[in-house]
Amino acid sequence: MNLHGLRLFSAVAERGGFSAASRSLRVSQPAVSKAVRLLEGQLGTQLLLRSARGVSLTEQGRELLAHARIIFGEEQAAEEALAARRGLTRGSLRIGSSLTLAGHFVPPILGAFHARHPAIELTLVAENTHAVLDSLLANAVELGVVEGPISHPRVQVSPWVEDVLVAVAAPGQALTRVKRLRAARLVEELFLIREEGAGTRDVVLAALRNRRLTPARLFEVSDNEAIKRLAAAGVGFAILSRMAVREEVARGELVELEVEDLVLRRTLTFLQMRGRRPSPAAAEFRALATGPFRPGSA
Repeated sequence: MNLHGLRLFSAVAERGGFSAASRSLRVSQPAVSKAVRLLEGQLGTQLLLRSARGVSLTEQGRELLAHARIIFGEEQAAEEALAARRGLTRGSLRIGSSLTLAGHFVPPILGAFHARHPAIELTLVAENTHAVLDSLLANAVELGVVEGPISHPRVQVSPWVEDVLVAVAAPGQALTRVKRLRAARLVEELFLIREEGAGTRDVVLAALRNRRLTPARLFEVSDNEAIKRLAAAGVGFAILSRMAVREEVARGELVELEVEDLVLRRTLTFLQMRGRRPSPAAAEFRALATGPFRPGSA
């Protein structure tokens, strides 16, 4: 079997089309299409169903993709194992992180990692929680760090640390003047909330549903910094990680609201592919994250 063709087929399958695979691999689209056709001819079976809306896998294609993931995972593991013998003096580590964690939890750990192993090439991909999962499944990152509830048969989810979510609003906003504020009153105001697929959104809306509460109005924003600025401008209230708003609260730009019947805690987690041995670099990152640079350990 031609491994180059297998690699191009895997990219098409993972990315959902020839154009996306071509861009990700920096190979011309005709070359990708030709390689996949040659692979299908070599194997004597159709691997992809092509249509105007993209491609989908045949049953044979799904089976081949599962084997390809194992092959290329082992290839990367072999390269990383050899790098380990050189004492982490060469190699790379790609981490996918949800936006909240990428902005506040992960940088100190990566800073410590870089100080100890400056020759390792580091990449931090900041996306919402569900996009991190997609990147992990596509082998675009080796390790995920997220806050949303995730469950997938091919992914191992390991708890990391506990995070507290708090409601915040601008000083003088109506909610700050409510005595004995409760969740039912909170959700009457405009709720500044992350987009679909964001872990914080999933956690908060699930907690409200458990209390049979539905926010009256939602203002979707795909960036935590923008949410904080909008809240500080008095547009509405937000519910974010306490770590994410601590500086704004300390400066008096935001007020942390005490909601009597809404205490939100969540577990931040690591994601990695089941059955895949972590590279030495990934193992070192996790050792730092759960040891001296564990959030809240200082």
